[in-house]
Amino acid sequence: MNRMNIDINAEDTFALVEGEVVEVAIKSINEQDHAGHCWLYMVLDDGREFISYNDGETWTDDWE
Repeated sequence: MNRMNIDINAEDTFALVEGEVVEVAIKSINEQDHAGHCWLYMVLDDGREFISYNDGETWTDDWE
């Protein structure tokens, strides 16, 4: 799994993906739960999707 850091502003409106220099607008970000396992799911305006299994500490675009 490719884990990366993504910085999100306090209003949850922009994200800065590790290794990039331009912030991207966040289309949606929400918490989901399945059988007691929580994760954060984020979609950026450019269409990329990310998931975090550790409350936003790291993110991945590689689905398990």
